[in-house]
Amino acid sequence: MIPRGVLAALALFAAPAPAELGVWIPPRQPLESVFACYQHARSETMLRRSQVDELCEGAGDASPVDCFVVARARTFLSIDDAMSLCRCATSPEPVDCYREGAATTTLGPSRIRELCSPSVRMRLGPDCAPEP
Repeated sequence: MIPRGVLAALALFAAPAPAELGVWIPPRQPLESVFACYQHARSETMLRRSQVDELCEGAGDASPVDCFVVARARTFLSIDDAMSLCRCATSPEPVDCYREGAATTTLGPSRIRELCSPSVRMRLGPDCAPEP
């Protein structure tokens, strides 16, 4: 007879991985990177706590804050619009996209923001994970 613990271990190895089942598993990040966005936002912006929560939810580093700071410095976007543009950003690239769209198209600011925002363009959920 095979001991119960060995059977459980074998079952784990025989079971399909979550990715094989179509389940998205967020990558594990060091704990300090999870809080980097919040810490950076508190030190570099005057955002309210609820705004920091909205900007940083799901972020794995401080990139959304860097994007937000650049957006506020290089565009005429409101705080809410800059947050919308930069949520889930991994670089300031959404700002470059927005500026290019504003300079080269006849699209309105809200449409350009939608096209350039990673959370909208890549259909990311509130936790910056792809929506099914």
